[in-house]
Amino acid sequence: MSSKFLAFLLLIFLALQLGCFDGVVSGQQQLLHYNIYHRDSDEVVGVLVGSGLPMKGTAEYYSVMAARDQHRHRRHAFTFQGGDVTTRIDNLGSLQYARIYIGTPPVPFLVALDTGSDLFWLPCRCKDCATSYTIPPNTVMSLNSYEPGSSSTSEVVLCNSSYCFGDSRQSCPLHGPTPCTYEYPYMSPDTATKGFLVEDFMHLEAYDTNATTTQLDHIVVPVVFG
Repeated sequence: MSSKFLAFLLLIFLALQLGCFDGVVSGQQQLLHYNIYHRDSDEVVGVLVGSGLPMKGTAEYYSVMAARDQHRHRRHAFTFQGGDVTTRIDNLGSLQYARIYIGTPPVPFLVALDTGSDLFWLPCRCKDCATSYTIPPNTVMSLNSYEPGSSSTSEVVLCNSSYCFGDSRQSCPLHGPTPCTYEYPYMSPDTATKGFLVEDFMHLEAYDTNATTTQLDHIVVPVVFG
């Protein structure tokens, strides 16, 4: 297995679930589905409380969009040090987002998708994590963090689990029900994440493959992530 799979961050495990899933609901094939939204779409703007953009189609609109692209290319990466620690969140500059629901009861997260990676970052319980984001001039948006203790279906992955293998299992002690730890370097310079693995549920929707606008069922997918 590759070191990327070892991290068990959500998008990898979700891709495996989607790739092998061929279920039937009431005699119909179903397609698991979640929506991807552009940063300036109504869905994302509704969460971020305003896009700060002039009217679409105007010269001012394209000027602001160009400036945002330049800023996005210069932005600093997330940095994790000394366990589950977030030391920098400079901006919400990503262009594509997905809304996902994790845990029981399900908690919504608006996660940024990076086309240069097969991972996305889910904000977890950590030291000195950002709990809110200020949108100029003075709008404050709360940021949800995944809390294992707040989900009735959250379970720590232990060293004797089949999900703990490779370098993670090799770092386990010989005795005792010890949590399975991981360490994963991101492709950006000076960026990495480490902590322990947990298992919980991601909530998805299933649609008829012949009519993707027709929802068939609510699907709960087990995922392991760190």
